[in-house]
Amino acid sequence: MISVLPRQSLGALPISPVFDLTMRNQIADWLERNQLVEPIVQARGMDAAAVLRQKMDFILVDAADRLNLEIGDARRTELRKIAYRLGDSLPMEFQGLAALLRWVEAGGPWPRIDSENPAYFYTLRARGHKDRDLVNMLLSELAPMDVRQMYITHKELFYASYARWSDRKRQYVADFLEREYVVDKQGARAALFGPEPGMDDRHRPEPKPARDLGPLVGPWGAIERGRR
Repeated sequence: MISVLPRQSLGALPISPVFDLTMRNQIADWLERNQLVEPIVQARGMDAAAVLRQKMDFILVDAADRLNLEIGDARRTELRKIAYRLGDSLPMEFQGLAALLRWVEAGGPWPRIDSENPAYFYTLRARGHKDRDLVNMLLSELAPMDVRQMYITHKELFYASYARWSDRKRQYVADFLEREYVVDKQGARAALFGPEPGMDDRHRPEPKPARDLGPLVGPWGAIERGRR
């Protein structure tokens, strides 16, 4: 069980293990062992560079909004100015995705983004299995600045978040969704999350026994703690 509430608040439950969203290592390990997710840079048919850039834009908009910085029409030229202005203060989520983008585009050094890195869950999407939509909902909980994924996969969380945003961020998100998603919903979903899983796609490995402390996990699997 993975709960959005603190694990301690649930009391005794007839199921094990029980995780909450603060237990990033354990959740990442469970997702990887059960082959429920894949790195977006390995996803078949995905323009990983374009997806990474858009996630970075969303993160910059959120950072600028929190700092009350002017974002203009929030096009990429304005967002680049904000990134330059923030410099070393850029969110770790942005820095991690930027390093991954450099690897995708220029073959730079592979960034070691483990499950304790705030960027980690932004680098994943659900594999094409029968629980794909549930896993993508979970990823939205763990990567909340990706507003496009949240809107597509987790409407309840999106509208709860929307109610807390500034008018400026609300306008940006509404304009973006109208411009980039609403015009071709089916195509956007397929491009981001792959084709719909078949009704007979029910095979999944049996879970392994839970560990008290989940290991660090990178986009290509578990990372030995001695090599962090």
